[in-house]
Amino acid sequence: MKISTENFIFREAFDEENSFKLLAEAGFDAVDYSLFNREGKSPQWLMEDDFTEKAANSRKLLEKYHLTCYQTHVPFRLTGDAPRDESNPDYLGILRGLTYSGIIGASCAVVHALTPPNGVDVVEFNIPFYEQLAPAARKAGVKIAIENLFMHHPALPQLMPKLYLPGQLTALLDRLDPECFTICLDTGHTAICGIEPDEFLDLMPKSSVTALHIHDNNRLKDMHLLPYLCNLDWEKFLAALKRHDFKGFFNMELIHFFGHMPKELYPAALKLAAETGKYMVQQLD
Repeated sequence: MKISTENFIFREAFDEENSFKLLAEAGFDAVDYSLFNREGKSPQWLMEDDFTEKAANSRKLLEKYHLTCYQTHVPFRLTGDAPRDESNPDYLGILRGLTYSGIIGASCAVVHALTPPNGVDVVEFNIPFYEQLAPAARKAGVKIAIENLFMHHPALPQLMPKLYLPGQLTALLDRLDPECFTICLDTGHTAICGIEPDEFLDLMPKSSVTALHIHDNNRLKDMHLLPYLCNLDWEKFLAALKRHDFKGFFNMELIHFFGHMPKELYPAALKLAAETGKYMVQQLD
């Protein structure tokens, strides 16, 4: 099984080519391509007329460093009450992110569900949203990966139902085209919601999860730490991946683990992350 991680931190610190170079030198096989800016919104380069040319160049750079891209992550700040047409950069970024994903050879692109108004079912609210995106995904030749999110603390004013239960994800898949949609399991998000990652996976239909966001936390905050640095039980999760017969890439989403370090430590941090991924994959293979 191949190991992967996102490139956002390193692309922002240096440039795209050096982000790929760092990942390859550390021992990663693949890149989880980050199609967003620091705010999680559509980056300016994705809004330019020549974005497909940039995507073609990204693919050439991936090939140069003998990397592949199994999954991407499109911009994720579209709100439930915002226009869903190309006049809205947050929506346009999702459409263009799907196109970009296809050009660089990704199999799937993570697209966050929308937060519905209070009292509206999150599954029912998101069916038309995902159906609207399906033609763009089909044209690009990628699957939309729906990620389990999490419920914010009730004291926060932005509290609204989130897509965080296995049954909600299964209900979405049951209503959407299986040729166009899949699931990305986020281990940190499950833990925040009080469901262990292995338990969450065991509650999903076999082979429904084809993409991963692997990271550790204290079950309270979305910390995006390297596995074995906090509280999650990785042996149980790896055993669940075996039971699920997972066939995707072992993708670690470690943005905060990397992001708090000085640039000079990025190569060492990436090397540790790659060695950790390889150690975990050996238990699967």
